[in-house]
Amino acid sequence: MKACAIALSVLFLSLSAKAEFPEPTFTQPAAASKQTAPTIANTTPLRQGLRIAFVKPVLTMKSKVTVEGMGSGSGSEKVDSSNGVSVGYAYLPIKSAGFTTNLALINLKEEGDDSYSMIRADGNLAYAINPMVNFKGGVNLSTFNKSEFRKDFRPQVGLQASAGFQLNRNFGIDLGYASMNQQSKTIDGVSMSLQESGPELSLTGTF
Repeated sequence: MKACAIALSVLFLSLSAKAEFPEPTFTQPAAASKQTAPTIANTTPLRQGLRIAFVKPVLTMKSKVTVEGMGSGSGSEKVDSSNGVSVGYAYLPIKSAGFTTNLALINLKEEGDDSYSMIRADGNLAYAINPMVNFKGGVNLSTFNKSEFRKDFRPQVGLQASAGFQLNRNFGIDLGYASMNQQSKTIDGVSMSLQESGPELSLTGTF
């Protein structure tokens, strides 16, 4: 009986000790979780830096032929397909004047697999109303890459305007309208002017 009472006493004391002193639990230090939290610098859209874009214009080409002493005639046709790439620089401070510059190579394709390219340089004044939305407008000069076109047509000032929407830190889209102009030399009293114009969509990356 004494041995049984002693055993019961030891068991009771051990259960009481566990109730008074629960085993500690461990949690991950707060400092470790802070390392994975995104910072403002990593999420704020870039507003200044090198800008690369894929450009998709939808162009209509208008031509005007002028004959000295006889007047002029004009016509237009839609370019079947056009796309290109551009590289430039963007400076877009919030609620302050900024600018963008771009040099684009745009490929134009017409019926019969006749294709040629244009080189366009543009400069724009810009204004960003917040980190996500900006507006731009400016002038451009464009020329053809084919030697016979480049020799016969001189670049004339064109215009463009667009609204930009930033999708995340690096990437965004521009929706705009562009007009590009060229003028031929006058030969034997005949000259021709060309204009390529239409809406334009660009996927931009700023780095």
